[in-house]
Amino acid sequence: GYGFALASEAAVEAWARLSAAYLRKRSTIKLVLVLVDARVGLKPSDVQMLQFLEAEARLPYLVVLTKADAAGPPQRIAQVAALVQSGLKSARRQLRPLALVSSQRKAGVDALQRRIICAATGRSDLLPE
Repeated sequence: GYGFALASEAAVEAWARLSAAYLRKRSTIKLVLVLVDARVGLKPSDVQMLQFLEAEARLPYLVVLTKADAAGPPQRIAQVAALVQSGLKSARRQLRPLALVSSQRKAGVDALQRRIICAATGRSDLLPE
């Protein structure tokens, strides 16, 4: 995460500068995963990261809704996913659709791994049809 609730303000600022420089300068980055807690949805820090990836770093990214097993019934998860996606309507660098995973139940993990491999290798034959 980028919140660092227990870190000093100076440490948070230093980390933010370091990570921003890394994302701007690494030409080998093929995909950035933006992990969003499905129980909460987009936080201001997530929105700030997405704006940075769109406008400054200009990197492709995939929003991954995590903790799907703890986010409530399927209707609630669908609402969160729709809200997140509606906040990204004008996004040009976002890979769609959002990924939904649960580490507890391992749901969505295989599909996410395939999408990462496809982004890293440029192959699309590994994606489900």
